[in-house]
Amino acid sequence: MALRPHLWKRVPDCMLANVTACFNLCLNEGVFPTEWKKAGLVLILKEATPDEELPKVRPICLLDEVGKTLERVIACRMEEYMKENHRFGLSENQFDFRKQRSTCDALNKMKITLGAVGVGEVALAVSLDIANAFNSLPWRRIREALRNREFPEYIRRMVEAYLPERSVTYRGKNGEVKVRGMQTGVPQGSVLGPLLWNVTYDDVLRSPTEEGSHVICYADDTLIIFFGGLGLIVSEHKTEVIAFHGRWKPDDIPEVQVGGTGIQPQGGLKYLRIILDSRWSFRPHFDYVEAKAAKVIRALGRLMPNLKGPLESKRRLYLNALLSVILYGAPVWSDEFSSAPRKVRMQLMRLQRSMAIRVVAAYRTVSLDAAILLARVPPLHIIAAKQKRIYAGIRELLNEGTWTKEGAKEVRDKEQEAMMNQWEHYFADPKLWGKRTREAIYPNLSEWSTRKHGRMTYRTTQLLTGHGSFGSYLYRIGKRESPACWFCEEEIDNAEHTIGVCGEWTEERDALKEKIGPDLGLPALVASILESSEAGKPSLPSRRAS
Repeated sequence: MALRPHLWKRVPDCMLANVTACFNLCLNEGVFPTEWKKAGLVLILKEATPDEELPKVRPICLLDEVGKTLERVIACRMEEYMKENHRFGLSENQFDFRKQRSTCDALNKMKITLGAVGVGEVALAVSLDIANAFNSLPWRRIREALRNREFPEYIRRMVEAYLPERSVTYRGKNGEVKVRGMQTGVPQGSVLGPLLWNVTYDDVLRSPTEEGSHVICYADDTLIIFFGGLGLIVSEHKTEVIAFHGRWKPDDIPEVQVGGTGIQPQGGLKYLRIILDSRWSFRPHFDYVEAKAAKVIRALGRLMPNLKGPLESKRRLYLNALLSVILYGAPVWSDEFSSAPRKVRMQLMRLQRSMAIRVVAAYRTVSLDAAILLARVPPLHIIAAKQKRIYAGIRELLNEGTWTKEGAKEVRDKEQEAMMNQWEHYFADPKLWGKRTREAIYPNLSEWSTRKHGRMTYRTTQLLTGHGSFGSYLYRIGKRESPACWFCEEEIDNAEHTIGVCGEWTEERDALKEKIGPDLGLPALVASILESSEAGKPSLPSRRAS
């Protein structure tokens, strides 16, 4: 019987000796039980499709947790062997399934093309798509790779036992359970599979190339100018070529032959979910992210109405989900985004504004600067610059061999402080919109952005922005014929009138003064909220929009 993950984590200490003995016996005898090689196929919906089309799904294979633990033991032994025997280590140009390596490392490696462009030359990059890569890698190639690297006999024996008699269980169209055996490929959803892929595919990265050429891999996403033979098939119709060049595109860029197909270099290429263009401006990538993030906003917006929606804490989770989409790969494109014209930056910052408005339950007319200030999120270009500095600082520690958890945390803390200083400098600009909100919060920006108590609500946001059920605001947007107060007929009804003058709210006003004192100006209100969670508890008057 398969042991579920949550049960496997709770195995009592008295059983660990038995598990250890079982694993040692498997390693000594070269046995990997068949029961641990049975995978269950689960389909995860990727995105909605029209009713007449089949849904787009991502297949996930679920394996027994005990077997995956034994795989982890084998993988650790293999990694230790390669670390001790440097000549059998993996290529520096393989960036996936490896500790302390990322997509940003792979993309930054591509920036070697800038050297050629800088001297007036053209650099070509060919993105090869390997058809069904992980499922089609021949097992004989895996065995050959382990033998050529002279892995210990017991490891090769374990891998030999690990590969055959594998199966995938799934449900057919009518719901019947079916079982399909595996004859090639590395097991999907496994722990050991990715390492076996890297070890085997490493021969491609080490194949002889023409002088000055490079091969870069992130799993099976390969940027090369040639391809080598592993028994894999290159999907020629999915292969893309990009030509990096200077300001003017040369007329004599040759086409690239891949197999029997000639492919003309283009001005753009999608690699590792980043859209690269011939001049490294990332403008097409920003367009791509704008369209992708807009879909996320539309989906999340329906979950966050201003009234009777989730609390701010849950809304911030949605905001962070959006930011992860927008800021993917930020260490690579951060500089280009910061130096881009304001029109380009506003593509993504408009999305940030839309989500910030949802987080604080604000009216759609609230400005970008006011919305992100209330939502406690710095502008995108400042966040992206921070992520680049963190990436560079941690990469420097790794290159020097001095990386520690404490050192990495010190880098993050230092750059977080630098980001806050940049944010304060940004909001000191008197030309920014949202003057009312900025003047209320800016004196306490650091405390506001890091506060652990209190939350923004629909009515609190109205008070701090002045956009809400006030006569002056409704008159300004054409919803009322007069800016006068609905209750006391004061000529101008605004947030200040409501909180400090209007007789309709005398009882609530007196209760608030008992909590925070006589000063009901916005800076004083914000300061009192930051001092104590109790100060922010009295709710503001409920306004009725006409």
